Amino acid sequence: MALEAVGSRPTTRPFSFFAQNFPPVKPIPAVSTVCKKRFTLNKSPTICRFTPAGHIDGHTREGLKRLRETLKLISFHNPGVHFKADRKEDCVWIRAMKSEHGEQRTIASTKAALSILTDAATMTPEAFRERLEEFLKKRGFTLSKANE
Repeated sequence: MALEAVGSRPTTRPFSFFAQNFPPVKPIPAVSTVCKKRFTLNKSPTICRFTPAGHIDGHTREGLKRLRETLKLISFHNPGVHFKADRKEDCVWIRAMKSEHGEQRTIASTKAALSILTDAATMTPEAFRERLEEFLKKRGFTLSKANE
């Protein structure tokens, strides 16, 4: 090992030291530039997991808006409970949520047919509210007597 004195400390020459003590480095093979797909997407317009807002017809959009408004009225009469409604491909999920110490917890949930959105858009608000309350009670939601 070749040492050189620079100032007061000995140093080594890095190239000569590594060349003497280590074998030559093998070249790394080139990484393939072809990307492998981990999953394939179905591009058929009839099968779509999440429907963009532009593809929802007027009754469905208006019905979802009225459904959420009606659920807000019901939650007003049920302190501590609020509702969420989400439209999926083939149904509408309605969830009753309770907030405890800053954490939301689902206390009841049900799946409704998409026809509930058409009913919400076409029925009077009072008739739809009564029908929705009856639907939720049959599905196990606990609603207070104050809204009757």
